[in-house]
Amino acid sequence: MISVKNLTKKFDSFCALENVTCNIQKGCIYGMVGSNGAGKSTFLRILSGVYKPDGGEALLDGEPIYENPSAKAKIAYVPDELFYLAGATMERMATMYRSIYPGFEYDRFRKLATDLGLDTRKSLNT
Repeated sequence: MISVKNLTKKFDSFCALENVTCNIQKGCIYGMVGSNGAGKSTFLRILSGVYKPDGGEALLDGEPIYENPSAKAKIAYVPDELFYLAGATMERMATMYRSIYPGFEYDRFRKLATDLGLDTRKSLNT
């Protein structure tokens, strides 16, 4: 279960989230609707452990998410804007992921890249 209590996040003088409280039961699917700047992406980034809340708490199965590798291992977040290291290749990103995520399957990465005919040495920008 995801449990959020009095969650607050500010960026300088802009308050993106203020005292948000909710519980999301295991197996439930929710959608978020709101205008630009309403805090949807900020909320998801806190739930995935990308951002640290300025106030309140975000818990996954009773554990804090931020700076908690065991909680983060249970979460997948795909942002609308993907991040790559400058000049990154698939090979370089795979090496980084392998060093960060204990469950990263490097051999599976290599097989899928080969099966799909992808050049893992090409810049991701191309």
